[in-house]
Amino acid sequence: LSDGPLDGASGNRHARALADAFGMDASKSAAVVYPAGVDPLPLVADALSLLEPKLRWQVTFSTCFSELSRGSSCNWRCILAGTPAAAEAARHATGGVLIDLTSR
Repeated sequence: LSDGPLDGASGNRHARALADAFGMDASKSAAVVYPAGVDPLPLVADALSLLEPKLRWQVTFSTCFSELSRGSSCNWRCILAGTPAAAEAARHATGGVLIDLTSR
């Protein structure tokens, strides 16, 4: 997608926000709400590349998060906009980072 929500400076800003959030407190999750047709994997890859190599293997993520299974963790949750998980992420945004790629 050209001129999409992950292009240029905005993509770099979002990747930096994910990396910084993990670096400051790995116990808090970050949510990325994205519109249909957007692939969040490049954002995750960019954010991982900003972390020190030893930290990269500690990040857990999902590019199509819907719910957390019992006994599991997920640091970076990429959530399709309009789903129940996206509404839940918005309600609990105060606990971590929420990046909304649906607003320009």
